[in-house]
Amino acid sequence: MQKAISAHRGESTGTSPVKFTNNFTPSRRALLGFANAGALIATAPVAVMHFSDDRWTVLRADWEAASEVANSFYERVYKAEHQRINAIIGKQPPLWFEYTAKSGQVVRHPVDPKSDGSGIYPPTSREMHRDAAEAFNAWRDRYARADNDRRWKPVADHMDALWEAEEQARKRLFAEPAPHAAALALKVQLALRGDELWDCDREALLADTKRFAA
Repeated sequence: MQKAISAHRGESTGTSPVKFTNNFTPSRRALLGFANAGALIATAPVAVMHFSDDRWTVLRADWEAASEVANSFYERVYKAEHQRINAIIGKQPPLWFEYTAKSGQVVRHPVDPKSDGSGIYPPTSREMHRDAAEAFNAWRDRYARADNDRRWKPVADHMDALWEAEEQARKRLFAEPAPHAAALALKVQLALRGDELWDCDREALLADTKRFAA
């Protein structure tokens, strides 16, 4: 279960409770717009192969159902709660500050939130470092408290579970050999809509392509 506060809540399971981002960033699936399964229906002509169309149909129906459930919960519950918790946390302050050197050059200095800036020169820069560190630490404290917010946590945990169910259904569909061209076209659409392609998905897609090309 994700602990970082976001719809990914950490783009798989087991991430650190504190993942610093500009806000609670939705997961990869959320960023992709939670495309409705119906929008991915392939239109390629059917070319029957030696694989079960019945099994593909069942797996596709399972994936479409999981996608619909996740998308529905996101729209009905998660989105508003996500906006509420982001408003509480606020935007992440930068871990840097800028000052103008005697030469007139604008210098960007990194901030260590665990340091009081005592080794920084000149003193005015030390003060700017301290202010930036305090602002970041205050934001981090709000972030940590929000992770256990009584309203947010169960909603986020449930959203994670629905996304995971959708992802597992997609993986099962992808692992099934495409029985016809329309099935292969759907796999290609699914592969192209993402920001990454897992090795197992790449291998399954390549195997289908080789069969169709033979």
